[in-house]
Amino acid sequence: MAEIFLWLLEKSKLEDLSYKVLKVMTELKADFPSPKKEHYLEAVYLLEKDSYLQPHDSLIVAHALLDGTTTHLLTFDRNLTTNREITNRMIELGNRFKIGSEL
Repeated sequence: MAEIFLWLLEKSKLEDLSYKVLKVMTELKADFPSPKKEHYLEAVYLLEKDSYLQPHDSLIVAHALLDGTTTHLLTFDRNLTTNREITNRMIELGNRFKIGSEL
């Protein structure tokens, strides 16, 4: 969500949209849990496997990997959507979810 809001706020024409997104999140009572030790350890593991991953991206992916209820990770980032190490890790952990820009 942080990346979405940053993108929305950088586009001054989309300021109204960012408020609408915030309103929906508030109405849904969305929760955004803080990373735990296991998330950081998973992020470090991914960084060791793939030197092209950025630290913030590896932490985002770590959350998705360690959450067995994840079905989608929405992103336009090709470093994530076509990443073999992430796919391999999904298989190892038994957590298969779709990474991409569409639901």
